Amino acid sequence: MSKENAGYPTFRGQVLNGEELWSLIEGLESNDLLVYTHLLTGYIGSVSFLETILRVVEKLRSVNPDMIYVCDPVMGDEGKLYVPSELVSLYREKVVPVASMITPNQFEAEKLTDFSISSEAEGLRACNILHDAGPSKVVITSMEIEGMLLLIGSHQKIKAILHRTIHDYEAADIKPSTKQYEIRLIQSQDDIKSPQVTYFAEKY
Repeated sequence: MSKENAGYPTFRGQVLNGEELWSLIEGLESNDLLVYTHLLTGYIGSVSFLETILRVVEKLRSVNPDMIYVCDPVMGDEGKLYVPSELVSLYREKVVPVASMITPNQFEAEKLTDFSISSEAEGLRACNILHDAGPSKVVITSMEIEGMLLLIGSHQKIKAILHRTIHDYEAADIKPSTKQYEIRLIQSQDDIKSPQVTYFAEKY
């Protein structure tokens, strides 16, 4: 299993196939270790692995029906896929409906909704399309709108944090990459843990 996604210049590790993942799950089950409250998935590089993730979600929820599945559907960025194209439809048709929360970037949200996002209002519409498909929480990360990088979705406070991160770069007269924006979120970890509620989400 690779700890980085293929969008980075270099990455290490191997891509597990579905059979290898399921073997791990069977080992956990045989030792009564399948009681989980949360499952988080990120970069997945093969169809067989993602199909097995669906089996894992079903298996874990058979043990704990309240198990929360957070899916970061890492597929690409800046107009380019770095996973097999077959994964897009699999995410859209099978994975999104069983996810409790989904955190695509702008490019991934457009792929999942078949909807172009060029404004904050369109970002909200994409969130609602994804909500209707299944997840109760949707956060679209790295939305570049009119020169600003936004995070939009169920947690409006985090959007304010990204605005602050942008202003930090502007003050230093630096034009950062998308990856640098995401890395700088760590500076706001206290706000994320204990946010001050400024906006309340409403369904449009």
